[in-house]
Amino acid sequence: MIIPKVRRKRFRVDMAPLIDVVFLLLIFFMLTFAMQGAGMDLTLPQGSTAGDPVDKPIIVKISNDSSIQMNSYPVPLELLFEKIKEMAGDGQNKTVVIESSKKARYEIFAQVLDVARQAGIKDFSVVRNNE
Repeated sequence: MIIPKVRRKRFRVDMAPLIDVVFLLLIFFMLTFAMQGAGMDLTLPQGSTAGDPVDKPIIVKISNDSSIQMNSYPVPLELLFEKIKEMAGDGQNKTVVIESSKKARYEIFAQVLDVARQAGIKDFSVVRNNE
């Protein structure tokens, strides 16, 4: 009895797609890799001045007992308008930083904000102090 041999097909991995992907990755990394000294030589213009000098902000602190300090000096609420107007001068780009304590009364905070607006200040920063 003759038994025919069954020819099995051998499984073979096709390497062409793998090689294509490897070459694409190689090209991608070559194009995105920044080489030392391969950039353009640029001569940037030198600026003479930076424009308006940055003014120091006016810092108004409201403590727990609702006392007001302006730049570390105690100021009564009645004189706050004159002091802010004096420090701001004609500077429209002056900033007032209101640093309020956590337990300070909101009424005092609102009054300080209103006084600063009446003095001509347009830029504010509000900071909550956790004392």
